[in-house]
Amino acid sequence: MCEYWLAKELASSGLVSNSNLDTSITNSSLGARVTTLENNQQSITSLSQQVASLTQQLNQLVPVIINFSYSSTITLQPSQVLNAIIIMTNIPPFGTSILSIPSIASLIAYDSNPIIGRGYYVTLTNNSGQNDSALEFSFGTGYTVIGSAIVGGGYSGRFYFAYTNVTSGQQAMAIYRVS
Repeated sequence: MCEYWLAKELASSGLVSNSNLDTSITNSSLGARVTTLENNQQSITSLSQQVASLTQQLNQLVPVIINFSYSSTITLQPSQVLNAIIIMTNIPPFGTSILSIPSIASLIAYDSNPIIGRGYYVTLTNNSGQNDSALEFSFGTGYTVIGSAIVGGGYSGRFYFAYTNVTSGQQAMAIYRVS
């Protein structure tokens, strides 16, 4: 705007003709606007790609609710473990259901961004209503469990699965019982 005012002053003093001034200002303004629009388009494209990437990551963070009826041993898949709410029903009195957790290597392969320190919450609910029934996680090599991995009848347990090593052949995870 300041350029336009200065150019008009020069034109009114007779130093520059009005026709040259208007064309010069118009071409300069249009060039700047085109550049701005191109930059905005690049920004929008970049933001769209970022949104797509974040949406993919978010889809992995949305809890998966899984209902199982009694079975003595159930082998879970990576998609059933990362950020899951697992609900077991119909565990008979004095019965125990074992939930076998996949290998750390398979969890890392399923995860889009496995980094040390990052992890997932898993809620385990024993809806059997039997005080003498149990629901228990079973872990393979590389897992370190801090707290009890057993949930009694009528109770829930919340666990945090955290990567402690993601190097191939040395994968490790810490499982924290948080409630």
